[in-house]
Amino acid sequence: MKTYKYFLLFLIMISFSGYAQNKNIAHKPLIINILIDAEKNVYIEEYKTSNEKVIPSIQKIVNNTPSNKHEGVIYRIFADGSLQHGVIMDVDQLLLEAYQPIKTKTEKYLLDLKENDLDGPDWTKKLNKLDLKASRIN
Repeated sequence: MKTYKYFLLFLIMISFSGYAQNKNIAHKPLIINILIDAEKNVYIEEYKTSNEKVIPSIQKIVNNTPSNKHEGVIYRIFADGSLQHGVIMDVDQLLLEAYQPIKTKTEKYLLDLKENDLDGPDWTKKLNKLDLKASRIN
């Protein structure tokens, strides 16, 4: 009987320590980069899409991402500085319509895409080299 109590106590301690470890794991948000060029073409990550295909493209990305690795989503919208803010807001609304978990954040940046050479297919790699704090609009 005494061993049974110790065994039960041991199992309870293991379950609480496992629960505490799982609570301390900080899940990072899923970051999705969107580029809107001067001609109002929309690129989600490296792929060019149209306004009508933004919702299915975002849903495809989210559905192909393991849910246990990310908590929430950050949409980073990079737009050409010559665009009107309404164009950026239209794309933002489409993104939120496609997928909006509880923890959703949108970051908007105005950039000179030609000057920063961000109009090529590898724009996401070049983007990581830029200082984005000065170009953020929200």
